[in-house]
Amino acid sequence: MIVGVLNMIFFHIWHLGIFVWLFTWLLVGTLTAFKDNRTEEQKQHDERQRAARVEQERTILHNMNNNSKKSLVCPVCGSANIQLISDQANVKKIKQTTSLNLNPLHPLTVFKHHEKIIKKHNVLGIKDNKNREYHCQQCGHVWKSK
Repeated sequence: MIVGVLNMIFFHIWHLGIFVWLFTWLLVGTLTAFKDNRTEEQKQHDERQRAARVEQERTILHNMNNNSKKSLVCPVCGSANIQLISDQANVKKIKQTTSLNLNPLHPLTVFKHHEKIIKKHNVLGIKDNKNREYHCQQCGHVWKSK
């Protein structure tokens, strides 16, 4: 109830919202309880730790990018200049259905559209999502990964 009344006040009397925000900003800036009480050595130590963490994350990302580029090569020419064409190479068809919208929260939407992806089965009847089609930019070879 109180939250609703405050919402109405701030929406209709927007000046009050600005004054409350400004008062809170000034109050937090002047109180000693909200100030940073760390010494310069502690601040420098925290900054060094943060810089070390950032550098560690950067090297991990760099190693991940290098490993992924080296592992995927064209089987014909051996080039690493490869483009992903489709990650849904095992899709049999996409079934689209349309129904009436009965949701009262969306009164202007008359129809709902749904898409269902039907996947191919392999010999054992298992749906496999790991097939991807790649295209070599150098020689033009197209292949599916396993």
